[in-house]
Amino acid sequence: MSSEQESDPVTLKFVQDDDKWLLSSPNSVLVNVLKSPNDLLLAVTDALTKDASVVSDLISATPLPLINCVKGMVLEEVPAPQLDWVKRPSDKNISIFGADKPEFGLYLIQHRSGSAVTTLEFGDTDSGSERELLTACIDTECINLLEGALPSAELVTGVVISDEVHSIDDLQFYNESLKSYLVVISKALGTHVLCASEERLFQTKNCSFIGCFALMDVLLVAHGDVQRARTLLDLAAEQASLVRDYVDLARAAAVLNCPKFIAEALGRRASTALRDDDRNRHLNLPYIPHLAELYCSQIAGGKKQAHDLLTTLLADKVDARSLREGADVAKRLLGDLELYSRLNEMALSLSYDEFERGSFETQGD
Repeated sequence: MSSEQESDPVTLKFVQDDDKWLLSSPNSVLVNVLKSPNDLLLAVTDALTKDASVVSDLISATPLPLINCVKGMVLEEVPAPQLDWVKRPSDKNISIFGADKPEFGLYLIQHRSGSAVTTLEFGDTDSGSERELLTACIDTECINLLEGALPSAELVTGVVISDEVHSIDDLQFYNESLKSYLVVISKALGTHVLCASEERLFQTKNCSFIGCFALMDVLLVAHGDVQRARTLLDLAAEQASLVRDYVDLARAAAVLNCPKFIAEALGRRASTALRDDDRNRHLNLPYIPHLAELYCSQIAGGKKQAHDLLTTLLADKVDARSLREGADVAKRLLGDLELYSRLNEMALSLSYDEFERGSFETQGD
């Protein structure tokens, strides 16, 4: 059976050779997921806060158990010359981390993509019988590892002939890109990419805020290591950009019994982001009540700044929920009943306007 013409847009090609089939695709994927032992977690944390490029050496020196492997070829449609083939979609997605719920901790994900071939041997199977392409979609558990690598959501994972499944067990790449990810699974924060690399070397500057935050949680749960968790505060703060980020870090600093000046520094950074980051202002405004609470509870002499922050809620266009939260802080922590009343009245007014607008749209329908 011949392959399709070069002008054909279909990405998957088939070539028959006696009892073998050669499948080739310019879009193939191989994902290896390896689990880092908890002992290595400590060394990786130390490296991340100093020089993340050392992480690759640490991983190379410590064999990591393979917990899952996902491989397949992209299929956009069954090519015209092979219309006797049909697709058999799987009723379940392929999980990057495997069928079982993954344990919390640190994972290494190696992602290869590009042009590849695979050979399937059918032996005595009658290749003239009905043939099906077994396909499945990948579930990346909220981590977009495959962006740009899959023009189609489906992967061919095997071939079915006469109800016998011949899975793709080997992919031979001849033009590929390799990406590596350090992924943290936290009991409290879920699954997040800690650091990504396209050159096999991790760099501290590429660490993510939420990944650092999740790693702090893993360190505390797995080792009770407060000191290392504290060192990650600085790294996370370097990657933070939103008011919410700095407020969350300040709360973590309080839990870790960090010196007061750390909360003060984080409060100042949050205030700077609120004042200077016009691009993300719509994201930062709803967290003004949380920042005001931080100034009241953790920063000495911070009630004046808290009052000024809550006053800005009256001038900026914010949602009713943020106004109610601000009113609560004004009453509970500042004891300012006048500001409490003004914020509450504006929240009630906004809620009423939204209700009226919703009623009008319903009548219009």
